[in-house]
Amino acid sequence: MAVKVHCFPTTTCSRLVLLALEICKVPYEIVVVDLSVGAHMEPSHKKLHPFGKVPLLEDDGFYVYESRAICKYIVKKYGSGTNLMPADGDFKGYALFEQACSVEQSYYIPHTSAIAFQKVYRLFDPELGPTDEAAVTKSVASLEVALAVYEVTLSKQAYLAGDQLTLVDLFHLPSGVFTKGLGLSSSFDKFPHVAKWFARLEDLESWKKLLASQS
Repeated sequence: MAVKVHCFPTTTCSRLVLLALEICKVPYEIVVVDLSVGAHMEPSHKKLHPFGKVPLLEDDGFYVYESRAICKYIVKKYGSGTNLMPADGDFKGYALFEQACSVEQSYYIPHTSAIAFQKVYRLFDPELGPTDEAAVTKSVASLEVALAVYEVTLSKQAYLAGDQLTLVDLFHLPSGVFTKGLGLSSSFDKFPHVAKWFARLEDLESWKKLLASQS
């Protein structure tokens, strides 16, 4: 039985989960939760995701939400041989992987999310008014502080948790592509090792296949 992904497929967190499924070659079915009509706030959805968000994974009667947790579940259950997470017993590898995951959640995604909110999502609510450019500038500066640290890390190794591509690298991809598409490619490109790392991520066949399926 194919797993089901309850999502709005083009959102960054939904794309992340779909990417993990693609890489792990897991058959899946998309159950569209139309954010534009408030379907994520319907009681039937909130029964499964009490915060009224997407995505949500359904696997043979088991439900899990939060995109990073979903991805780890997918890799643990279906991703044997992908090396997207450290092997059991690799305690140092696991510590470095979780360290990088925590860095992404603390120092990267808050700023890409804030930029997206200011430049895109707040425009859907007339009461919020136009983009706060000062807030964008502050978030871009904070993002670049994080990317400067990444530059040092990536000058010593190919990926964020070591020399092997892992989930934590993928965690950066959908939101990074979205941010760059808002005219902020220079924030990535000013760091040579970051730019090379991100180009490798964008060149992943599973990512290109996913984008093609949504075009």
